[in-house]
Amino acid sequence: MKPQTLYKVVATATPPLIPITRLLRKIGGRAGARISPICEYSHLGLPAEVNRDWAILDTFDMYSPAHDHPQSVADVSAWFERAGFVDVEVGYGPNGVIGRRRRVAE
Repeated sequence: MKPQTLYKVVATATPPLIPITRLLRKIGGRAGARISPICEYSHLGLPAEVNRDWAILDTFDMYSPAHDHPQSVADVSAWFERAGFVDVEVGYGPNGVIGRRRRVAE
């Protein structure tokens, strides 16, 4: 789908789904909100207009990433090790693979 067409669909469909997503979050917390096909941020206390704008933009971004290159835990671990880091911790986080490390003083 062309990005312009997708944006129009998202901009039309997202605002009516915000109250439903808010209710799902209230009932089921984070897991409840994930049932919804949109991003929504009322739990952050944003003004309604900002929440709507963020919901539209982030939902569009979610469905049309220009770059989406998921990496494995093993690959990310190898990157840290090749860079000379120690005490490497790599695992799955809320938005994919995350890593922590310590660099040895030179």
